[in-house]
Amino acid sequence: MEEAIRALRHDRSVIVRHLESLPQEEVNRVKALAALAHGAGTSARDDGADPVAPRARLVLTLNPQVCSPAVTELVSQIAERVEVPALATTRERIPELIRSILDSLEPARRCTLSSAALQAFLRWNWPGNVAELRRTLEKLAHDRPGRMIWHEHLPPHLRAAVRRRPLTRIESVERDAIVAAPAQAAGNRSRAADLLGIGRTTLYRKMRALGIEAPEQRAL
Repeated sequence: MEEAIRALRHDRSVIVRHLESLPQEEVNRVKALAALAHGAGTSARDDGADPVAPRARLVLTLNPQVCSPAVTELVSQIAERVEVPALATTRERIPELIRSILDSLEPARRCTLSSAALQAFLRWNWPGNVAELRRTLEKLAHDRPGRMIWHEHLPPHLRAAVRRRPLTRIESVERDAIVAAPAQAAGNRSRAADLLGIGRTTLYRKMRALGIEAPEQRAL
């Protein structure tokens, strides 16, 4: 919090994320931050003209569904509330957000998503919203800097396609084994079927039933 105070005093904006998760003593100090932000840059000019427009902003993020009444009341007193729709309800934003996030990385780390990988991003429901999207992309860029991200490189929860119904526990175990087998077999689907103890045709049938995409074909 002390760092936030210093930033506001130097006309630098501050973002306080997940206000609902802060300890109560820290939440109580947010009101002081708001007052400081309101006064930043507003001292009168020597020539007696109108005060300089404030440059610093205090931005608060919170999940209203889990906020305590005290936090909700505090925010209503010190801030203008703007509802940000969940990423899952505005999936059309995802491709542009991906481009923006990747463009913000160092050039040497900027990776590229294959078509199937992008489709997986569009199917996931992103409970962590943009923050989760950013963490996922940064992790992929760290693991494969400057390279193509294929469907097989995605985390298991992204590799799993949208399903019409929740899987049973047995189906979930089977799905995880089928998703892991191609990587263990270096992309050889016949070998992956052998590792699973099933035929190749059975492997494809189970992949369709469990909503698992076949590995991408690559041009050499």
